[in-house]
Amino acid sequence: MAVFPAILDSSVLFNRPVTDTLLRAAEYGLYRVHWTQRILDETTGSLIKRSKMNRAQASHLQEELAKAFPEAMHPDVFLSDLFDLDSRLLERIIREQCKDLTGLSAEDLLAKLETHVPNFVSLIR
Repeated sequence: MAVFPAILDSSVLFNRPVTDTLLRAAEYGLYRVHWTQRILDETTGSLIKRSKMNRAQASHLQEELAKAFPEAMHPDVFLSDLFDLDSRLLERIIREQCKDLTGLSAEDLLAKLETHVPNFVSLIR
């Protein structure tokens, strides 16, 4: 498995020749590719908007990316790998986020995150 992870955002995925090159590099194990559903939606939305593909083609693209790189969509391991866990720092970050999310305690936020990134949440707790 490749040593380092990289997020391909919508500006990268929009450019088909660049995407092809980067995905081939990921296939060869030069890095671990990651993206979110939001990134894929932004990418395909832009491709549709600019008449580069229709909705059926956009849906097919997302399906093929999911088949070719099933590990790319999973944020849990990626988040856990990226964070140099400092419990005090993470606690402060979570509390600051909760201030922005009115009525949400730190525990409530962790409970919501746990459904999507359980390993990451267990590291934080």
